[in-house]
This record gives sequence, C-alpha cells and structure tokens, in this order.
Amino acid sequence: MRIPFTYADAGVKGIAVADPPAVRINVSGHFLARPGQEYDKLDKDIHFSNTVTQIRGSHELKFGGEVIRSYNDIRNKYRTMGIFNFNGFASGHAMADFMLGRVRSFQQGGGEYKDLVGNRWGLFVQDNYRLRPNLTLDLGLRWDPAISFHDELGRVQCFRPGLQSTRFPNAPSGYLSAGDAGCPDGGYDGYWGALGPRFGFAWRASGTPWVVRGGIGLFWNQQFTHLYNRFVNAAPLSPQVDRYDVKFEDPYEGTFNPFPEAFAPYNPPANVAFHPPLGLFGSFAADYRPSYMQTCNLTVNFESGVPRRMTVAIVNYRCDAVFRTFTFNTKPRMTIAYAGRWDAP
Repeated sequence: MRIPFTYADAGVKGIAVADPPAVRINVSGHFLARPGQEYDKLDKDIHFSNTVTQIRGSHELKFGGEVIRSYNDIRNKYRTMGIFNFNGFASGHAMADFMLGRVRSFQQGGGEYKDLVGNRWGLFVQDNYRLRPNLTLDLGLRWDPAISFHDELGRVQCFRPGLQSTRFPNAPSGYLSAGDAGCPDGGYDGYWGALGPRFGFAWRASGTPWVVRGGIGLFWNQQFTHLYNRFVNAAPLSPQVDRYDVKFEDPYEGTFNPFPEAFAPYNPPANVAFHPPLGLFGSFAADYRPSYMQTCNLTVNFESGVPRRMTVAIVNYRCDAVFRTFTFNTKPRMTIAYAGRWDAP
C-alpha cells in the first residue's frame, strides 16, 4: 500500500527516500502514517546427513554426520523512508508538536541488504552397550564446530579498541570491518572446541518392578543467519542516522546527509567519510564462542500391572548463551516431577 503524498508534498526538504517513495510519521496517541515496507527475503538450506549402524555383540554402534549449506539473502528497505516521531516533548502535546514541526526523534537508514552464506556441520559417534541383561549404557560424543558465515560485500563489523581500520581508514578508532586485521570475514574466528559428550543408562533391579533411567549431556547450539541482521545495518555500507529535536521541514539542517548515495546495496570506496555518531552496530566479542546447554535427568519408575504405577523424575540443566556477548542462566536449575497412580488391590 502507498500513501498518496510524499515528504516533498508536506514541505520537507533535504531528505531523499528510496524508490518507491514512502513516508513514516508517528504522532503518539493520534495516528501513524506508514505504508507497507518492501521486504524480499530468500532463505535456502542444502542439507546432507548420513548415519551408519553396526551391531557387534553387546554393542550397537552408530556413526554419522551432517552438512548444511545456508544462504540468507535480504532486500529490505528498512528505515530508507525516514521515520519522524512526535511525542509532545516541546509543547506537552504530540499533535501540537506535529503542527509546530518539532520532531522528537528522526531516523533514517540505508536499508537492510544481506548476501550471507555459510556452512554448518557436525559429526557424532554413539555406543548403546548392553553391559548386563538388566543394565544398558548409552555413550556418545558429538562435534559441532562453529564456522562463521560471510557476506558478499563484507557487511560485518568488529569493535576492537585501539585498532584502526585499513579497509576504511577514515573509520573511528576501534571500528573495524570484515577484512581488517583483527576482524575476520564472519566477525569471529571459527570455534573448534564444541564437543558434546553424552552419557545415559537404564537399570532394572533384578526381580523387582523398579527401573531407574538417567542421562547427562552437553549440547551446542548451531549458528543461525539472524545473528548478522544488526551487522548489515551499519556504516559505511548502510549508514544509520539518529537525530533528536529536529525540524520537520529540514531534519538534516546543520549536518551531513549520506543519502541517496549510501542507499544499499552500497559498496563504498576506501576513503569514504564517517559521520559520528554511527548508531547501533553488531560486533562479536574477540573471544566469541557459541552457546551451549548442559542437562541431566534421573527417572525412577515403578510399574506392576495397570493399577499400580509411579514415576518420579528429576531434571537439572545449565545454559550458557553468548548471543549478545554476555552470559545468562549459568546457575543450575532443577525440576522434580511426580506422576503416579496407586490403587489398593
């Protein structure tokens, strides 16, 4: 849907918008004028996996692995229309600010364009070992190395204080882009230590209806393309402008306007100028590693015919996640559940 007027029709000057022209005006508590936003997204995965099973005496051995080739292409006119927000900061009333042309905040960006590709793969080995007639052990190990994705235009940043970009020498100190020393193409070096051991058992007490089962394991989370959305909305390949207390008629008054030249897809020259503040941007920590979860469980079953059955389960887990360079849920959590039915004979 298109709104039947443009900023130029409203007397706004000094602002360029991507084609087709659009507006976004938000007056708090009164109205929001915005069209539908053009967003083309193509996700494609090519997945191959295989498992081999061999039975040797009391051992059931399994070997296998998988490879996933992921593609993530986005053509999104995110923020290209310019966003005006009126909230009453100047007069105390949002509609009055709109009539006066006093904008609380103004944002404009180059668009969210991404041509991302990467591989995810893992290998595993497992042994289901029947140690005794009433005792089975499950032993396993999985390897899920984290290999970073990469973007066709190198739309990835790294924040490394004290280092200077050679790809874009005019960048602020510490602001690196893919290809700079200290900033790998995918934003971090691959993490190869993602080993996930697993152990489980099932034991029945001889001559009784009691069965005890348990397990413990470590599970690494695979990387996903959404991690890079914040990276592709950043200078100089897609500059982001955030201004406050500006005039509606001229939001760029007194400052540099990078548009329309910097509308994505944009491959800037090495000597491109930077105009702080740069706004938010993504960066992996220098020692980044993927998130993982540790779990353990213990289940006790008693079953002697339909009238009598009881299950007590204990589940304990710990989750370490480094999605935004901090860790959370590091303390073990425990859940105890009981379910049963006991009818006197």
